[in-house]
Amino acid sequence: MMDVTLGDELLLLGYDDVTGKAEVASADLECGLAGALLMELTLAGRVEVSGKNLTVLDSAPVGDAEADAALNRLAGEDKPHPPDWWIDQLRSGLRERMLERLTERGMLRLERHKKMLVVTVSRYVSGDSAAESDARARLEDVVVRGAEPDARTAALGALVDSCGLARRVFPDMDPGELEARLKQLGDAAPVREAIRSIQAAMIAATLVATTTAATVAT
Repeated sequence: MMDVTLGDELLLLGYDDVTGKAEVASADLECGLAGALLMELTLAGRVEVSGKNLTVLDSAPVGDAEADAALNRLAGEDKPHPPDWWIDQLRSGLRERMLERLTERGMLRLERHKKMLVVTVSRYVSGDSAAESDARARLEDVVVRGAEPDARTAALGALVDSCGLARRVFPDMDPGELEARLKQLGDAAPVREAIRSIQAAMIAATLVATTTAATVAT
């Protein structure tokens, strides 16, 4: 079993440690987590972006329940699809399942509160912070101090950027400098083309999800 995945790290970074609230909109985080699954499978050599579509190279499990379920879905599809199509397919229910497993592992702690004495609101506050601290330290090392990134840290940086979390993870950094450094981070990655494709797909899928939600609301 994989210890901590890119999705785990993104979700830990995506919730405020004290308030237990998500730092970004639901659609941003959901599409980010689905993109993290595709990044994970790409780094593991199971899939690649070929032309405009995702192609399965190897259907052997990677040792993570969510990633392996996604891989099985990709392998079982009759025809290839682009990354944004898969992000839209994979994002449903993903955040809830991952929050549950991080809570079971003690990385997050679930607190429930009554709102207006009627509605029960769930908050996910920090638990065992080792995984989140490690993710932050790796990102700070390459983004703030300019260290050479490994593929996983570059992928995590792209996920954080695409979800709109960058300013929250690096609140004290100049916005222009932060944007430039995150771009350099993606350019330096060994799998930079895959990261760019999945990053663009996340943005496209988030836009569609947000527009759809707004249309339904009205």
